[in-house]
Amino acid sequence: MLRTDSASVTIEYRLSCRQMLVIVTFMMAAASVAIGLAVLNSNDSSLGAAVGLPVLGWIWLFGMNYLLGWWRLSGAFRRVVLDAAAETI
Repeated sequence: MLRTDSASVTIEYRLSCRQMLVIVTFMMAAASVAIGLAVLNSNDSSLGAAVGLPVLGWIWLFGMNYLLGWWRLSGAFRRVVLDAAAETI
Protein backbone atom coordinates (compact mmCIF):
# COMPACT_ATOMS: atom_id res chain seq x y z
CA MET A 1 0.00 0.00 0.00
CA LEU A 2 1.31 3.44 -0.85
CA ARG A 3 -0.05 6.53 0.84
CA THR A 4 1.07 9.99 -0.11
CA ASP A 5 0.48 12.97 2.14
CA SER A 6 1.41 16.52 1.33
CA ALA A 7 5.06 16.12 2.35
CA SER A 8 5.66 12.42 3.00
CA VAL A 9 5.41 9.00 1.42
CA THR A 10 4.56 5.91 3.47
CA ILE A 11 5.18 2.44 2.05
CA GLU A 12 3.79 -0.63 3.77
CA TYR A 13 4.72 -4.12 2.61
CA ARG A 14 4.80 -7.68 3.83
CA LEU A 15 7.60 -10.01 2.84
CA SER A 16 7.25 -13.62 3.78
CA CYS A 17 10.80 -14.91 3.97
CA ARG A 18 9.74 -17.29 6.73
CA GLN A 19 6.96 -18.77 4.60
CA MET A 20 9.35 -19.31 1.69
CA LEU A 21 11.87 -20.92 4.06
CA VAL A 22 9.27 -23.36 5.42
CA ILE A 23 7.92 -24.32 1.98
CA VAL A 24 11.37 -24.89 0.46
CA THR A 25 12.51 -26.87 3.52
CA PHE A 26 9.49 -29.17 3.35
CA MET A 27 9.94 -29.63 -0.41
CA MET A 28 13.58 -30.58 0.01
CA ALA A 29 12.77 -32.85 2.97
CA ALA A 30 10.33 -34.75 0.76
CA ALA A 31 12.91 -34.89 -2.03
CA SER A 32 15.57 -36.16 0.35
CA VAL A 33 13.28 -38.95 1.55
CA ALA A 34 12.59 -39.97 -2.04
CA ILE A 35 16.28 -39.81 -2.98
CA GLY A 36 17.27 -41.64 0.21
CA LEU A 37 14.84 -44.46 -0.50
CA ALA A 38 16.10 -44.71 -4.06
CA VAL A 39 19.71 -44.89 -2.85
CA LEU A 40 18.85 -47.52 -0.24
CA ASN A 41 17.07 -49.66 -2.84
CA SER A 42 19.95 -49.45 -5.30
CA ASN A 43 23.16 -51.41 -5.14
CA ASP A 44 25.18 -48.22 -4.70
CA SER A 45 25.00 -47.19 -1.04
CA SER A 46 26.45 -43.71 -1.61
CA LEU A 47 25.19 -41.38 1.08
CA GLY A 48 26.70 -38.36 -0.68
CA ALA A 49 23.96 -38.26 -3.32
CA ALA A 50 21.24 -38.84 -0.75
CA VAL A 51 22.41 -35.89 1.35
CA GLY A 52 24.22 -33.62 -1.09
CA LEU A 53 21.55 -33.28 -3.77
CA PRO A 54 18.75 -32.12 -1.44
CA VAL A 55 21.15 -29.70 0.29
CA LEU A 56 22.19 -28.21 -3.04
CA GLY A 57 18.53 -28.05 -4.08
CA TRP A 58 17.60 -26.25 -0.87
CA ILE A 59 20.41 -23.73 -1.31
CA TRP A 60 19.44 -23.14 -4.92
CA LEU A 61 15.68 -22.80 -4.30
CA PHE A 62 15.82 -20.69 -1.16
CA GLY A 63 18.94 -18.71 -2.00
CA MET A 64 17.99 -17.83 -5.56
CA ASN A 65 14.39 -16.97 -4.62
CA TYR A 66 15.71 -14.76 -1.84
CA LEU A 67 18.20 -12.99 -4.10
CA LEU A 68 15.70 -12.50 -6.93
CA GLY A 69 13.09 -11.20 -4.52
CA TRP A 70 15.55 -8.78 -2.97
CA TRP A 71 16.70 -7.53 -6.37
CA ARG A 72 13.21 -7.08 -7.82
CA LEU A 73 11.75 -5.59 -4.64
CA SER A 74 14.40 -2.92 -4.32
CA GLY A 75 13.80 -1.87 -7.95
CA ALA A 76 10.04 -1.83 -7.42
CA PHE A 77 10.39 0.35 -4.32
CA ARG A 78 12.66 2.72 -6.19
CA ARG A 79 10.13 3.10 -9.02
CA VAL A 80 7.17 3.58 -6.67
CA VAL A 81 8.94 6.16 -4.55
CA LEU A 82 10.22 8.09 -7.56
CA ASP A 83 6.78 8.04 -9.21
CA ALA A 84 5.10 9.19 -6.02
CA ALA A 85 7.68 11.95 -5.58
CA ALA A 86 7.14 13.09 -9.17
CA GLU A 87 3.36 13.26 -8.63
CA THR A 88 3.64 15.40 -5.51
CA ILE A 89 5.90 17.98 -7.13
